[in-house]
Amino acid sequence: MMADAQTLVFEGLGRFTKKDARAALDDQWKEIEKKGLTPSRANDAAYFLKLALRREGYADADVRSQIVQGSVLKLIVNEAAPLLLGEIS
Repeated sequence: MMADAQTLVFEGLGRFTKKDARAALDDQWKEIEKKGLTPSRANDAAYFLKLALRREGYADADVRSQIVQGSVLKLIVNEAAPLLLGEIS
């Protein structure tokens, strides 16, 4: 049984590109396309995008999920400032 068509929308991305965000969510998005969009899958997608942002240096990043019209997953991103290391000795 195929799930309804799903749409992924990012709001608030800055330096982290949509392409990078989609790549970080590849497995979660496949699961959503296969089994459908639910609040728990939307939260998982937000969590994994937040982890990807943190791996890229956005230590204070925050991501919230919102399901719009039942088939649109909107991920609301606050990258915050990237954490930059100073001189390391």
